[in-house]
Amino acid sequence: MILTEIEKSLESRVSPRMADPIKFVKRFWPQFYIYREQRDIMYSVRDNYETIVPAGNELGKDFIAGLVVLWFFVSRRPCKIVTTAPHQGQLEDVLWGEIRRFIQEAKYQLPIQYNHMHIAGAKLGVGRKSRSKGRVFTW
Repeated sequence: MILTEIEKSLESRVSPRMADPIKFVKRFWPQFYIYREQRDIMYSVRDNYETIVPAGNELGKDFIAGLVVLWFFVSRRPCKIVTTAPHQGQLEDVLWGEIRRFIQEAKYQLPIQYNHMHIAGAKLGVGRKSRSKGRVFTW
């Protein structure tokens, strides 16, 4: 297999121990069960430049998005993640509520510092309200 320059660049920035998002979840949250569709989302984020998740209620989108944000943040160097939602409450209470819960419930301490809607360290994750009504979540 011949790797493109982009793939080589990505390989050099992803920690080999954290390359698999499902293994990351199993290591830090062994009590979580990830459904096939959620695994597909995680692998799509890992393997593609863009991932689109269909809308629906109670499907676990915020759950899996929170895990993906943490996995992406921990597994890449350098990394900057911007999360958006149509309303501040959805962003702060739902998505970042999940992220806060995951940080607190992790079996092992994650190599990050968390403050409100910012994750710090050598990298940065930020939450912002979307200005566009059509956008719900963006990576």
